[in-house]
Amino acid sequence: MRWDISYREGNATIPADILVGGTEDAQMHRRSEAVRDFYDQSTYTVVPEAEHELWHPNYLAAIGECLQRLR
Repeated sequence: MRWDISYREGNATIPADILVGGTEDAQMHRRSEAVRDFYDQSTYTVVPEAEHELWHPNYLAAIGECLQRLR
């Protein structure tokens, strides 16, 4: 993931919310942490009892919390 993000486009300086499912494998957690470390302003949330499906109720709740911060 990190290699898809470009400093040239200014992505590293925009706020970012990084979510990862708590039951994801170790590789996905490492990738998510690398993306978190790339951004200057980020929140990092491990979504409990969720894997990769964004429609999981815990993911939806975490996404809702991220959206609340946009207000």
